[in-house]
Amino acid sequence: EYHFDFGPANSPVAEGYVSLGSDTTYSAERGYGWSAGTPQDYTAKKPKVNRPRWYHADPAFFFHELVNDFQVDGVESDKPFSFAIDLPKGTYRVHLTVGHLSEPRYSIDVYANEQLMQKKIDARLWLFRGLTEKSGGYYKRVRFSVDVGDDGLTLDFKGDDAEFHRL
Repeated sequence: EYHFDFGPANSPVAEGYVSLGSDTTYSAERGYGWSAGTPQDYTAKKPKVNRPRWYHADPAFFFHELVNDFQVDGVESDKPFSFAIDLPKGTYRVHLTVGHLSEPRYSIDVYANEQLMQKKIDARLWLFRGLTEKSGGYYKRVRFSVDVGDDGLTLDFKGDDAEFHRL
């Protein structure tokens, strides 16, 4: 089992996890790392209070309940990027947490060894039904099984906000 907590080197790391920043490029010695693209570290900032109306919540009021050592930071990119890990042949269960607490993320596609596993993942918290501009940042858990061959596992993260703009 591997447990990775992505984010800046100086950020807290969840217990039992290995800290990995955007500068951890793949090496055969290590057996894992970023293999393509230019991921950037981020730390979620507490949202400003927007003086919500009675019919919806403001993320600033519950941000502290969502933040922990695992979810306060991560890596992101405005272009596709990939993470590779050397694994023996077999079937693996993969658990990912995608999103950003400070801003909603839309239309994330996750590939495992070039096979589409999840399409158009929306990692957002609806603050008011039907109003996309009233959504806040959140995380989405993604789980899938994947068969790994001789080349290990490569996870590709792609997507854009096209679905958000369509809405």
